[in-house]
Amino acid sequence: NKLFVATEFTVSRYLSKHQKLSDSGCGLYSAQSVENEAWYRETVRRDGEEYWFVQPDDPGYLCMARAITCNMLENGQLKQYQLGVLALRFDISWVSDRIQISKMTKDGKVLLTDPDGAVIYATSGAEYLDAETVRALPEEGASEQSYMGRTCRIQKTMLDNRLMLVTIVPLADLQALTVNALRI
Repeated sequence: NKLFVATEFTVSRYLSKHQKLSDSGCGLYSAQSVENEAWYRETVRRDGEEYWFVQPDDPGYLCMARAITCNMLENGQLKQYQLGVLALRFDISWVSDRIQISKMTKDGKVLLTDPDGAVIYATSGAEYLDAETVRALPEEGASEQSYMGRTCRIQKTMLDNRLMLVTIVPLADLQALTVNALRI
């Protein structure tokens, strides 16, 4: 967990100017070393909205960043300023372990997307579902669609943090589960 304080704030001068998001440690840092990075610029552009991403050079971690604002009294008027960016890094293996625990079928796939439908985590083989398809999925219930040459049941679940969890289960796997249940 890191708060990168915007360089226009005086306190930024007294904070470490060499900390990167992927460096170990947590605390307050100057944004000087990260303000030109794509994730930082995109977070600032989103103006307080969460931005979920994976850095290409650090694929083992899922990241979330959010611009932090503060109110200050200036000439008798309350003004809002962007203090900097709060950035969190999560080990993706933790996400993977949780998803694997819930895996019911042999060929089922799970992916986690940002609010725009861009994949930020996918079990093996699930990365082939594009953002446009994810956005087009119904928010309630499941739909049957062709996925990689197989008829599948695909369901999108909206999570509290605006991320989307998409599950893809081949109908053949569901039918096999049903046959086993009937046999029992």
